[in-house]
Amino acid sequence: MAEYSLALDVEAGKTGRLQLPKKERDAVIQASGGKCQLCGATHDLQVDHRVPYQVAGESFKGTPNPYMVLDGTCNRRKSWICEHCPNLLKHKSPETCQSCYWANPDQHTHVAMEELRRVDMVFSGDETKTFDRFRRLAQRQNQSVRDRIKQLMSESGK
Repeated sequence: MAEYSLALDVEAGKTGRLQLPKKERDAVIQASGGKCQLCGATHDLQVDHRVPYQVAGESFKGTPNPYMVLDGTCNRRKSWICEHCPNLLKHKSPETCQSCYWANPDQHTHVAMEELRRVDMVFSGDETKTFDRFRRLAQRQNQSVRDRIKQLMSESGK
């Protein structure tokens, strides 16, 4: 389970964690298309700091897109991974966080300082039928959905 720490001893230059006003929170969610920016889920949406508060405090508040929309599951996953990331534990470089999947899924160069590329997807409503057809196709070829997607990506790059 993710650990949430309160900013009781505020470091110089940090103001303490601020509650995002409901109007601003709703505007951030609307700007995201009402979807989790990691997996596309449309339920249990939460607004999170793009760069963890423990790294940058509220210093990105005036910049474009300081927050990202995550569903509860992705938010907990991001919190756990960020709390165990070498950058947060040792360096606290906002630039490193900004190039991470957990802050910038569409343009990341690493995942928690490991050279990885990642995509998370959720299928809902009518999309589940498409997913089920794709899964059956992969199974007929003795592949997992993940392996079939990777194969298709590899073939499209040729």
